[in-house]
Amino acid sequence: MALRNMNVDLDSPHIKSYATEANLMKRIEEDKAMYPEYDDRFMVVRTPKGRWTAIVVLDKSKGGYVGRYAFLKV
Repeated sequence: MALRNMNVDLDSPHIKSYATEANLMKRIEEDKAMYPEYDDRFMVVRTPKGRWTAIVVLDKSKGGYVGRYAFLKV
């Protein structure tokens, strides 16, 4: 899957972000543990305001719920 032009407000109140990368990584590991049957991919990014968030490429091979995470999903 190739991402092309994607205009997104990563500082939106609808996308969960964290003050530190360590806090974000802890949350990602907790989320991945809740859904071990999916091979979701997380891309860690820093927002323009200096916070940390993730862009998630969802594994849809087994169907599932798009609202699994509070991060941006593609």
